[in-house]
Amino acid sequence: MIEVHNLSSLLNDEPLREKMHRLRYDMFKERYNWDIPHINKLEIDQYDRQCVDPHYLIALDDQRNVIGTARLISTERPYMIKDIFPHIMAPKQPPQTHKIWEGNRIAVAQNAGDYYTSQGQCTGALLMACCEFAISHGVDEMIGTYTLAVCRLLKMLGTTPKWQTASYRLDDGKCRIVSIETNAQMHKSIAKACDLTGPVISHDFTLSSKTANEETNAA
Repeated sequence: MIEVHNLSSLLNDEPLREKMHRLRYDMFKERYNWDIPHINKLEIDQYDRQCVDPHYLIALDDQRNVIGTARLISTERPYMIKDIFPHIMAPKQPPQTHKIWEGNRIAVAQNAGDYYTSQGQCTGALLMACCEFAISHGVDEMIGTYTLAVCRLLKMLGTTPKWQTASYRLDDGKCRIVSIETNAQMHKSIAKACDLTGPVISHDFTLSSKTANEETNAA
């Protein structure tokens, strides 16, 4: 199952929040040895703040262990490509619109295959969840900065880039910025490639909190 959270709903479930940040530490620091901020074996950066309004896709097994996650940020907010990698997009300008969100910090546990058939299928489920989130939140595209290996994996999992930049060398290898349309057709393509059926999102707590706020304001 995959849940959607924002920072407010995660702060109401501290054990879940800690497990998500620990998975990110395990993948990006322990496995990839990225030079990233961390504390107490939890990977947390400047985009995990309320002012950024990050949204999180969290894949869970039957015991609510976190086996996959991705962070989604509206390009109307501070986000990585605009702040850190604008030179990779040149001469194009980084987008700033609610219709386009950035997907980053995609992490999958090494034991994700105990719940899904493989780590790749768990990644596919997260990509399907991106589409489902986008459709329900009025988002047309997701963009992200990915290594060439991840770009190849995305293609294997059924995605077709709307556009992508030329490859660019960073400290840990070559990468490129990729844009993927997040519509029903893309959702169907990923489902077929990964042998999954949708919907994969079991609960979107961000929609629940939005509805509650609207009801409170109406009252």
